[in-house]
Amino acid sequence: MIIDRGIYLRKSLKAKFIFLILMVILVHAWMFFLLPKINNRKFVDNTPAQLWYFFKCIYFGLSAFQVRSGYPTRILGNCICKSYSIVNLGMFYVWKLCPFVLELRILMDWIWTKTTLTLAHWVVVEDIFNAAYIIKCWRDFENEYPHLRGQEKEKIVKYLQGGGMLLGIIFIIWFPLILISLSNTATIKNPPSEAHFTLQLGRYEPLFVMRTQEEDLEPISDADWHKLNMKFEEDLEARTFISSFRREDVVVITIPGNSSSTWDISPPTKASLYNDLISPTNKVVLKAKYSFGRDLDDESVAASEVGNEHYVQLDPEDPADRYNRETIAKQIGNEHYVQLDPEDPADRYNRETIAKQIDNSYLGTVDLLNVFPPYILVPAIGVAEPVKSLLPRNNYGSYSNITLGLERAGDTEWWSMSEIQYHGDPLQENLQPFLTIYTFNERVDSKLFAPFSSYGIIGLYISFVLVVGRLVRLIFSGTSETVMFTEFPNVDYILKLCQDLYTVREGGEMELEEDLTAKLLFLYRSPETLIQFTKYKKRLKNE
Repeated sequence: MIIDRGIYLRKSLKAKFIFLILMVILVHAWMFFLLPKINNRKFVDNTPAQLWYFFKCIYFGLSAFQVRSGYPTRILGNCICKSYSIVNLGMFYVWKLCPFVLELRILMDWIWTKTTLTLAHWVVVEDIFNAAYIIKCWRDFENEYPHLRGQEKEKIVKYLQGGGMLLGIIFIIWFPLILISLSNTATIKNPPSEAHFTLQLGRYEPLFVMRTQEEDLEPISDADWHKLNMKFEEDLEARTFISSFRREDVVVITIPGNSSSTWDISPPTKASLYNDLISPTNKVVLKAKYSFGRDLDDESVAASEVGNEHYVQLDPEDPADRYNRETIAKQIGNEHYVQLDPEDPADRYNRETIAKQIDNSYLGTVDLLNVFPPYILVPAIGVAEPVKSLLPRNNYGSYSNITLGLERAGDTEWWSMSEIQYHGDPLQENLQPFLTIYTFNERVDSKLFAPFSSYGIIGLYISFVLVVGRLVRLIFSGTSETVMFTEFPNVDYILKLCQDLYTVREGGEMELEEDLTAKLLFLYRSPETLIQFTKYKKRLKNE
C-alpha cells in the first residue's frame, strides 16, 4: 500500500506497471507454491487464502485499469472532500477515526510530493483544511434545514441528540456491572479429571503415591449435599461459602488405601532415613502434597493443574511425634553390624534391638494427625487452598487424621493409608478404609467473557469508564478555548485558499506555495483578520 501510494503521488506509470507485474508474480508464487508447502494444505482447501486471493485479483484488475487510463494531472486533497453533504461528513469522520490512517497519509504525501514546506507546516495546513471542511459541511446542513431566530428547539431534536447521549453515558456507567453480571451467569463447571496425592518424609522417596482417575472422582450426591448443608446450618461463614457453589461444583475424591507405586529406596538411603527418625535432635517433616488436573476445552479458561502442599512437623521434643518417628523407623527397618558382648547387659539389649531391625518383624501402624485437609477449594487459576471456614473445630484437629503402615510381600514394599474415623460427622458415618476429600471447584467464564471478567469490577471501571469518561469530557469541556476557530460563519475563502495552495503546488510554483502558506498562517495568528476573512460579505444593490 505504501509503495503504491508513493507511485501514485509521483504519477509514474512505468513504475506502476513494473510494480504490478512483480506483485502478480509474487502473489501467485506464494499462493500456489510456497504457502501449500508451509502449511501442508492445497490452495483449493484453504478458504482464507482463497478470499485473500479474490480481493487481490480485484486489486490487480483496478490497477491494470489505472495503468491503462493514466494518473490524474492534478491530485487535490482527499476524494471524500469533493462534496459537502452530511454523508460525506460522516465518511470523513470515520476516516479520521481509523487509527494511523490520517498520520500515514500526511507522511506519505509530504515525502513523495514536491513541496517547499517543512513537515510541521505541512501538518498545520492539512489540519486547517480538515477543520474548515467540517465547518463547511455543518454550515451547509444548517442552511438546508434552517432554524428561525427566537424559535424553541424542537423536542425531537432534544430527545434524539441529547437523549441519545444521555442513554450512552448511563450505559457507559453501568456497562462494567452488566458485563460482570452476564459473565457470572455464563460460567461453566470446572471439575478436576484427576487428583494426585503424595506423602513424603523430608528429602526422601515418597512413602505414599496415588493418582486417582475419573472413577474415583464423583460429584457429590443429593443426599450428601443435603447433609453438608445441614452440618453447617448454624455456621454463618460456612453457609455463606457453600451457598456460592452449586451441587455439581463439589466433587468427592476417594483415595484408595494402598499406594499405587512400590517403595523403591536404596539401602543406604533407607539407613539414612532410619537414623534421622531415631535421632533425638534431627527434625523430620512429613510433606502432604495434593494437586488436581483438568481436561481443558476451547470454551473454558483455566489452569491445567493446580495444587498445594501441607507440612506436618515431627518434633523430636514432642512425646507423640517422637513415638511416631520411632514407629515409622521400626517399620522401615535397618541393618547395622557391631561387635556386641552377650555377657554385657547393655550389649545384650542392643543385640535384641538390632535383631528386630534386621528381621523387619514389626507390622504395626502409626497414627498421623492433621495430614490432608478434608475440604479443598480448587480455583480456576492459582493454588488449591484448604477451606478454613469448613474445617472441623473439635479436639481431633482441623485436617484428616490417618493411619500409615508399611506392607510387604516378599521383597516388595509399599505403604498403606486409611482415615481414622470419628463419630458425629454425618458425612463420615459409612467410611471405608480409604481417605475422602471434598473439593469445591470454582466455575470459569467462557472465552467470550474471560478477557473482561479477569480485570474485575475495579479494573473495568479504571480501564473503561475512566478512559471513555475522559473522551466524553472533551466534548463537554474546553470548547470555549476553540470557539474562535470553530464558529466561523463562512469558511469558503479559507477552503479556496487551501485549494489554491494545492493547485500551485501541483503546478510547481514553489514560491507561490510559500506565499499562500504564509498568508494562511497569518490568518490564524490574527483573530481580527480571521473575523474579517470568514464573515459573510454584503452585496451591493447594483450587483
